[in-house]
Amino acid sequence: MPYPIATSPGTSSSCLIPPSNPYVDFFFDFSTFTPSQCSPLSITWESNYTAPLRAIALSPGSSSGSVSGTNGGRVWELYETDSQGTSGFDWKVDLKVGEEFAVVILDNGPLGNGGR
Repeated sequence: MPYPIATSPGTSSSCLIPPSNPYVDFFFDFSTFTPSQCSPLSITWESNYTAPLRAIALSPGSSSGSVSGTNGGRVWELYETDSQGTSGFDWKVDLKVGEEFAVVILDNGPLGNGGR
């Protein structure tokens, strides 16, 4: 069974990111927030990223461990480019109905990531 971890008060909050700073190099978006199994999901981003750019998906898996990987989860590559100027791609959502996932897009900018 997972053990939850929570932070406790410290002596400083200087490392926390203020709400006015999104702390990302660029923003990305999805064509829908209710993707359908085996249907395309368009993922787009702003052109101000710094190549190379890499998009990955993360799935926590299930408690039954039926999905391959550590603790039933998996990580897989969705897209990668070494070129500056691309602005998106379509991903055929190859997940079972109800499976949860997250998309992470990384770049070579000062912060190393995009945000939604």
